[in-house]
Amino acid sequence: MNELPRLAPTEVTRRMRSHDALLVCAYDSPVSFPKFPLPGAIPLERLRELEAQLDSDRELVFYCRCPGDRTALARAAEYRERGFERCAVLDGGWEAWVLALGDREKNARGPHRRPGLS
Repeated sequence: MNELPRLAPTEVTRRMRSHDALLVCAYDSPVSFPKFPLPGAIPLERLRELEAQLDSDRELVFYCRCPGDRTALARAAEYRERGFERCAVLDGGWEAWVLALGDREKNARGPHRRPGLS
């Protein structure tokens, strides 16, 4: 079986915008999703509800907060075995997304200036 692809936050965002990918929190516990939400993501329990309705070629991108993306990799492998061939992992997980988002916001605001200084 092929190695699971790891996608950067910017690539996941692009694929989500084009409706190619579904971003999924990899944790079983419904309590975990509110702790680690990402824009546009769904909890694992919602994926389980939708599973029968999804086309098997729908891309599923899993994320977690584990070092090395351990939980996300396990969940992506599980769904690949269930017949969803297009499974991937958000490289660096929740923290990578938050860092990437923070960098985008900083760049959008421009350099920090203190009031009254030119």
